[in-house]
Amino acid sequence: IKVLQYTIVADAAVVATWRNGTTPITGAMSLAANGGIASPYVAAGQGHLFETAVNTALNLNLGTAVGVRGHITYVLEA
Repeated sequence: IKVLQYTIVADAAVVATWRNGTTPITGAMSLAANGGIASPYVAAGQGHLFETAVNTALNLNLGTAVGVRGHITYVLEA
């Protein structure tokens, strides 16, 4: 999984980290209540923001049980 762009918004204060399975692939991102983050878009074939290993899940780990919404743009490579 190669991530090209993402946007997340949290209902309450929380720390979010993207993970390759259980291994962090981004730094911890502190979000305020009703706050969020949007990454820049990287066009397919022009690179990517981060990726997972083969057959490994992409997870968004949250420091506490908080509602988080958003979207992600990604490509799968065989």
